[in-house]
Amino acid sequence: MEKIRILVVEDCKITSKTIQKSLLSLGYKVVEIVTSGEAAVNACFLHKPDLILMDIEIEGNMNGIEAADKIRLSFDIPIIYLTALSDEDTLTRAKATGGFAYLIKPFRKRDLYANIEMITYAHKMKRKAKENEVKYRNIFNNMFEGFAYYKVVLDENNIPVDYIFLEVNDAFEKLLEVEREKIIGKSIREVFESNENNGFIDEMGILQEAIGKEKNLHIHEHYFKKVQKWISITISIPQKGYLSILLTNITERKTSEEKLKYLTFYDKLTGLYNRAYFEEELKRYDTKRQLPLSVIVGDINGLKLANDVFGHKEGDKLLINVAQKLKKSCRSEDLVARWGGDEFVILLPKADEEAVKDICARIREACRLEDDCLIPTSIALGFVTKSDEEDILGLLVEAENKMYKNKLLESKKAHENIINSLKLNLTIKTHETIEHMNNIKEKLLLMADYLKLSIKVKNELMLLAEFHDIGKISTPKKILNKPTTLTKEEWDIIKQHPVTGYRIASSSTNLIPIAEAILFHHEWWDGTGYPLGVKQKDIPITARLLAIADAYDVMTRGRLYKNPLSSCEALREIKNCANKQFDPEFVEIFIKIMDVNTVI
Repeated sequence: MEKIRILVVEDCKITSKTIQKSLLSLGYKVVEIVTSGEAAVNACFLHKPDLILMDIEIEGNMNGIEAADKIRLSFDIPIIYLTALSDEDTLTRAKATGGFAYLIKPFRKRDLYANIEMITYAHKMKRKAKENEVKYRNIFNNMFEGFAYYKVVLDENNIPVDYIFLEVNDAFEKLLEVEREKIIGKSIREVFESNENNGFIDEMGILQEAIGKEKNLHIHEHYFKKVQKWISITISIPQKGYLSILLTNITERKTSEEKLKYLTFYDKLTGLYNRAYFEEELKRYDTKRQLPLSVIVGDINGLKLANDVFGHKEGDKLLINVAQKLKKSCRSEDLVARWGGDEFVILLPKADEEAVKDICARIREACRLEDDCLIPTSIALGFVTKSDEEDILGLLVEAENKMYKNKLLESKKAHENIINSLKLNLTIKTHETIEHMNNIKEKLLLMADYLKLSIKVKNELMLLAEFHDIGKISTPKKILNKPTTLTKEEWDIIKQHPVTGYRIASSSTNLIPIAEAILFHHEWWDGTGYPLGVKQKDIPITARLLAIADAYDVMTRGRLYKNPLSSCEALREIKNCANKQFDPEFVEIFIKIMDVNTVI
């Protein structure tokens, strides 16, 4: 007699071991012990147990009752709840999920045995009753599902070869989109000969099996491509030489199963396998025949910057982009999974160190290729190769440590590449040309020399000339290049770029010294500027100097919506804005440097 196969869901190791020992001594088979609801759902897909012993209070994001709800969507498995709780509310919730029994901890071994035997017997009887119910529906024609009645065609050896339609109901016609008049008297082969339904003809062996074994009931599931439906086919034999089939549309249930399976095994955002699936597969891959077995761990560079500066939508886009490049760079037999956050992990069976190096090189090359992400794709990698009986979990930790080490070594360069890429995209996206930056640098150096500023401040001014408007990288291009006057809403968007620039600069070691100046470079001397409204000497000196040099170059070069001014006109405008927009002392110095006092 086949042993009853039991799944144990219990997060207390001592309790689970005690239960396992009791079950084994009673002659049952324990298919697995899991500690969370998520793992319980996964185990049902893997093992399809006959019975589940479910603790109510377990670790993870769902309790035992919630896990039972998930399992009931896809499986008809009896559940016995095990818990130390005996309050009415817990009992009511347990009953609502269809639990067959409820054992209070601690329980005696004989109570456990009695419950298991009674529950499995009751479930078996319930199944038989359900089968009989379907059969009697066929007999009494009380049909809400598709029904067809056939005459069996036998060959000279008395073996079924085809089936002639004798009768079908309305539900059958609607379900398979056929007309009764066109199929009555025809064989299944004639009706389902089209390419879309050839798969059903290939599976006609299920009808022969039902007749050959003289089964009263045989259930099969088939996808009918032509009508795009999953159909449950229940076959019965009312009398010798005849066959009846009950068709049930199970598309919704199948879709639900697939969604549940997807959520159980896949990462919703990237479409890669998730960590739970990877950890389960790791055990399966950890065999001698898969050696050498290699693991690559990767961590995306710049994800935090993408989320903080451009929002999580851009961060998600970066994650998806990297996931696709990892998948394309690996072999078909490799398992690529999202480990969590910005980390990915790849399992490579039968891959030695040289093969893994090649794959890592392909990944880096793929990341170097241009894409439509604002943040260029870049990933730090670490890998190890197992060639003997080494502990695979230990190697996974080693690969992760190597990745973190490489990330530390590469992070400065990677971040510089990100910032430079943003700067390049900014020059493409806006009118912030290299010529404009060089003009500002020239004017700033003249003022810095006049004020006898330190080398450190001069260096900051040179950086500020290049990166003061870096925050505009997140501003829509249609606003930046609009040839007409901006609306209030568009101005509000524009006014956010100093804050965005500040965040970008604060994330870069090289740009941290000018982060505050970027934030304040649109503040006015009288406090009416943006984004914070600070005034006078609360504005950093570098930002006050930049404001004058930038304004002068913008006015003399012009904008899409404004013609350029002459040097004299621009200086006159700057002088008029002294004490309001600009530091009056620096305005005097700038005019003196430009040596046009006599013109004004």
